[in-house]
Amino acid sequence: QVREVVAVSSPGERRGVAKILRSGRPLELEKLALQTPGNCLSFTAMGLDARGMLDQVLELAKAMDPNAEQQLAKEIEGVEQSMGLKLREDILDPLGDVLTIESSVPDDGLLPETVVSIAVKDAAKVQATLTEVAKQAGFEIKSLDRGGRRISYVQSPLGKLGDDPTRGMNQDQMAAQAFVLNLFSAWTIDQGRISFASHPQALDERFERLQKGSLAEQELFKRAVAQGPAGARMFAWTKTRPFAGVAYHVM
Repeated sequence: QVREVVAVSSPGERRGVAKILRSGRPLELEKLALQTPGNCLSFTAMGLDARGMLDQVLELAKAMDPNAEQQLAKEIEGVEQSMGLKLREDILDPLGDVLTIESSVPDDGLLPETVVSIAVKDAAKVQATLTEVAKQAGFEIKSLDRGGRRISYVQSPLGKLGDDPTRGMNQDQMAAQAFVLNLFSAWTIDQGRISFASHPQALDERFERLQKGSLAEQELFKRAVAQGPAGARMFAWTKTRPFAGVAYHVM
């Protein structure tokens, strides 16, 4: 049995990175675990105030270099103008303050699938923003209904046989499309949280596994939570034995 606990204390006034890490509220781990499949290999949760974190990053940049804050602000303004969206009002404000990452091996697969979830305060706004961003990136938006929830996903438009779908794209645009397709090409909003995965089937299977039992029912997880410090703003848990088995087969 392998167990590792890391606790970081930052007494006094918090500045810089310490202030960023303390921007979220303490985690409700039991509640989050009820929304997580019990057979996951790993689970990470983080309290994260996205807008507050951006403000702290700008403050930290200013403290390190007065010109860096202005440069970063200009870059943000340029992105906002090109997207037609406001980073704070349209992207960060509709999001909640708790992020989770879970990994599980599909029943008929070998490599783990990763699902990233974050709380949402305005589901309609989040859905509209994602749709707009995907369209601007050149994707088509598709959807399917599974288990009473709608799963949205992006799809590259089909061209004619022999056409190069990357024609006219620069290197940054191609890298952005690859990043979206590999990590965040599918999403669904359920019980106040939006979950992202690399494809819609991963989300469908994830909720099917959740119906068979949650992480909150697992004795090893409950023991780890009970032994951890109270008021944590970041928590990570891994099933070492099966995770090592997956790594062995992959390597």
